[in-house]
Amino acid sequence: MWPEWSKSSARYAATFMTLFILARVASAGTCTGKPDGTTCDAGTDSVRTLTCASEVCGPCTSSAAAPQFVDNGDGTITDRQTCLVWEKKDNAGGIHDFNALYQWSATGSAPDGGAFTVFLAGLNSAAFAGHRDWRLPTSANSAQAPEVESTVDTSVPDCGSTAPCVPPAFDTNCGPYVGDNPPYTAGNPGCTVDGAAATSECSCTPPYHAWSSSSETTTTAWIECYNVGSVSAANKTDVYNVRAVRGGLQTAPNCPAAPATNCAIAAKHRVLVGGMTAPRLQWRWGEGATGMAQSDFGNPLTTTTYTLCVYDEVGGSAVFKTGATIPAARTCGIKPCWRAQSTTGWTYKDPAGSSDGINTVMLKGGIAGKPRIRISGGGAHLLQPAPFSGSALFAQDPSVIVQLFRSDDAACWSSTFSVSATKRNSATELKAIAP
Repeated sequence: MWPEWSKSSARYAATFMTLFILARVASAGTCTGKPDGTTCDAGTDSVRTLTCASEVCGPCTSSAAAPQFVDNGDGTITDRQTCLVWEKKDNAGGIHDFNALYQWSATGSAPDGGAFTVFLAGLNSAAFAGHRDWRLPTSANSAQAPEVESTVDTSVPDCGSTAPCVPPAFDTNCGPYVGDNPPYTAGNPGCTVDGAAATSECSCTPPYHAWSSSSETTTTAWIECYNVGSVSAANKTDVYNVRAVRGGLQTAPNCPAAPATNCAIAAKHRVLVGGMTAPRLQWRWGEGATGMAQSDFGNPLTTTTYTLCVYDEVGGSAVFKTGATIPAARTCGIKPCWRAQSTTGWTYKDPAGSSDGINTVMLKGGIAGKPRIRISGGGAHLLQPAPFSGSALFAQDPSVIVQLFRSDDAACWSSTFSVSATKRNSATELKAIAP
């Protein structure tokens, strides 16, 4: 038994973790009285958006319910189908002004133009709408999933002639438009994205071009043409409008279809999935059978991303249950999430759990019998497993398998929990210790 998992310390740790997670869930935002689709994750940055559903804050999932676009009241709009959160544009002369134009690149190819160094840098340094992860949207004309095209609607009356081709949420109280070049409109000058300081509120879109983040060639990038509702390419040194976006759908991590068979094994294992009072995930892999150096874990400061995968064996086949992605080179607030642990391993700390709910990671090497891994997380960003039945979270037929993978190497680490190792397998929580 590991010393830190004595009964008294385990009770203390469980109480602390429960209070910690409850605090994190509460800080994710309240949804009381707010419509479905409203964001509730101000203060946290994540590739997954948190939105309100029946006055409960949780991971956004694609919804066909109306309205598709929800004004969050903080200068942003949520698309309930894509879970993307868009910056609103205004006519007030500041950073959100839709008449402002920027270069994609100042040097001709790199993303070092004002769109990145002035516009995005300004939004993120000011934590616009409570976030510092604003970016330019991608284009379908690249190999990336399309984003900028989701703001186009060519069915809008008079689209392209007297109004941009966008849904009404992106063109409210801003016109009339007077041309294809800035200034696009003389209507409602001074209107702002949120109606603050006794100004009128508006949502503006230039009836011409806006940059995406996607390159066509080394010197050209894709732009959205809002006067015709399609994309084209332009030289990166040209100047066009920009609209920022953040967030996205809650998706499962990119886990293998079946558990790997070549992973490193340890002598002691512990797992907790789900929670009696709040969502959580804890995994401990200890006393590795072979010696490991810091380099065996890769380098998460720069390139190594980790994927945690939890499988349930059902009828002889392994089924993905839950997991998380822990990215390389991630920043938590103003500090790096990852740090070197002396010369033997790495540690990760993200109190917000903004990457799939993971709060802490410890990867520690050493001689045989010393290597260990600890991962813990919880809260609304955590991917919740569906119960196997009304009384059991896992089928455990015959076991539950937890594995951690490196993105840049075939190395992986594995734990197997048989039925005999299980301490609890209720409808909401699995707790197991092996051996």
